[in-house]
Amino acid sequence: MIKKNLTKLKNKKIKNFSFLTFAQLANYIIPLLVFPYLIRVIGIEKFGLIMFVLSVIQYLKIITEYGFSLIAAKEVAQNKANINSLSRIVSNVFGSKIILLLLSSFLLLLIT
Repeated sequence: MIKKNLTKLKNKKIKNFSFLTFAQLANYIIPLLVFPYLIRVIGIEKFGLIMFVLSVIQYLKIITEYGFSLIAAKEVAQNKANINSLSRIVSNVFGSKIILLLLSSFLLLLIT
C-alpha cells in the first residue's frame, strides 16, 4: 500500500516536473519564433515602441504586485480555518493592489 502510494507520488512529481519544463521551454522558444514575424509585419520602429511600453508596464506591475502573492499565500495558509480572517486578508490585499494600481497609473500618466 505504501509502496503503491510512493510510486503514485513519484509519477505525479515527474509529470509535474515535465509539464513545468515544457512550459518554461515554450516561454523561451515562442518569442524566438514570433518576434521576427512581428518585426517583419509591423516594422522595427513600432516593434521597439511596443517593447518599450511593455517594459514600462512590467516595472509598474512590480510596484503593483509588491510581493502580495507570497505574503497572501502565507497568510491564507496560516488562517485557512478562519473565514473572517480569510475575508480580511483578501480584502486587504485587493484594496492595497487597487491603491498601488492607481498610484502606478498616475505615475504612467506623468511619464507619458
